[in-house]
Amino acid sequence: DNFIATSSVMVRKEYFLNTGKFDPSVVPSEDYDRWLRIAAAYEIDFIDAPLVKFRDHIACFAGNKIVTVTHIIDVLNRILSEYPHLRGILGKDADRRLSFFYVMLGKIYLSKMLFKEAFHNFYAAFRLKGPVSCLKRGVKDDEIKR
Repeated sequence: DNFIATSSVMVRKEYFLNTGKFDPSVVPSEDYDRWLRIAAAYEIDFIDAPLVKFRDHIACFAGNKIVTVTHIIDVLNRILSEYPHLRGILGKDADRRLSFFYVMLGKIYLSKMLFKEAFHNFYAAFRLKGPVSCLKRGVKDDEIKR
């Protein structure tokens, strides 16, 4: 769900220098982490128009959905922890976003018959948003199929 295509980003050099390098410990979500850190530290804007063309293929999702979604959850939790003012700015959207990824990860685990891991992630989503919201706005089954 990183909708920011790296090839379309224009960032001042000082923003890169002040927010640190890409974090290789969160591959394949290192770009998502970087953009969130910059957005947390600086005012940003966007152009709501297609700026680049790119080809989407299985390698873009790094093949392992469990690793990818787990890293996204870790990145979001870390950014919200390091920049607490973001939770105030985002309000319920922060919890909604995290809940979405916990439900997605829960469904991936469920599809692999890993019930304990699925329960853990569904419970995390439940704690953030409550049962009705999680079920209404969950992840579509076709989003987790390979």
